[in-house]
Amino acid sequence: MENANALGIRQPEILREASKGVSILESIMKHGPISKGEISRRTGFNIVTISNYVDRFLDEKIIFEKGLDVSTGGRRPVIVDMNPKYGFIIGVDVNTDNIIAAASNFDCKIIKKIKRERGDMRLDNAIEASMDSVREVISQSGLEKSKFKAVTFGISGVVDEHAGTIRETSARGSSINSSWLKVMVGKAFGVSAFVYNDASLAALGEKKIGIKDEETRNLIYMYADLGCGIIIDGQIYLGSRGLAGEMQLNMRSEIPYSPNIEEDRLHYLNTIGPALGIVEKAKRLFKEGQDSEVYSAISNNPDNITLELIISSAMKGDAVSMSLLKEAGVNLGVKAAYLINLFDPDVVVIGGGIEKAGEMVLGPVKKMVRSLTFGEFSRSPRIIPSILGEDAVSVGALAMAVENTLIKS
Repeated sequence: MENANALGIRQPEILREASKGVSILESIMKHGPISKGEISRRTGFNIVTISNYVDRFLDEKIIFEKGLDVSTGGRRPVIVDMNPKYGFIIGVDVNTDNIIAAASNFDCKIIKKIKRERGDMRLDNAIEASMDSVREVISQSGLEKSKFKAVTFGISGVVDEHAGTIRETSARGSSINSSWLKVMVGKAFGVSAFVYNDASLAALGEKKIGIKDEETRNLIYMYADLGCGIIIDGQIYLGSRGLAGEMQLNMRSEIPYSPNIEEDRLHYLNTIGPALGIVEKAKRLFKEGQDSEVYSAISNNPDNITLELIISSAMKGDAVSMSLLKEAGVNLGVKAAYLINLFDPDVVVIGGGIEKAGEMVLGPVKKMVRSLTFGEFSRSPRIIPSILGEDAVSVGALAMAVENTLIKS
């Protein structure tokens, strides 16, 4: 038996039922300790369905009875919460700059996190380094390896589920086979590994753990301008091959069929680079002799310029830094407006580090959105900074590990 879900995709009954279980568990994760009646109110499922899943989760020791709730008349209802002793999962974020590994119980609250700089590692080397991070997280957290249930990787790049390939879009340009990664994890830890694009997992993390209200069903997570994660009707949208969310064009030295097209005409459709190109532009301005507070703090070495330094200088009123952030916000706002016209989301989350600049970036983004979205979008979606910050991908990876573990069981 199959069911057509909200995205119009034929979905096997087993996955639809697993999706119910995930929604119920998510409600317990977010709002526990919680009664069956409150879970029913929040999820919209009837009390019989809730009771069946709660009983199953109790039998499997994923959750436990924590006591009795206050009664509004009649018998006091039992309240349940996540069982911290059931087992643990690990989420790994392999982005262009860092490798972050985080462990949690099934409530997706980070117990231990290890972050290391990636440097100039190619993707295969970065994956091997991430395996070391997983070992360190397990060792330093004191978690029992026998209770390790699953690991999910969020990787910066094009993750093709059908071809089984993961390819970086950065200058490194390296690629790996996802089967190699999954086999390596299986041999090392005896658990299943799952692999997704980092922005997609960040969107999932913000939806399930960051944003608390159940009313948010449609969400776009913008990983600066490198890529975006898409949530439609409460479900992560990956596309037919797992490739959805790439916001940049495949630029070449010559574009077939239109060899004379100016690259400037494609400016807003292409990525400006990590951190919206702010750091690279600051380096160019330094070499051109521009005067800025940033340059007095870098020991005459432009390689010492960081996004954090630029944001800090802008907050102190440095004109060059403020101008760089405003320009970045305008560029990002154009893409945000396009995505809003296309998807009509409830919320747009700005992440990837640029959100640390606050309204210096978000202000121009909002102005561009108001200017470029259609009149019917006069009540534009909320545009907010990432709630989870640098943990968005790893927390989303943890949430996906929970989902996949439930589906397998």
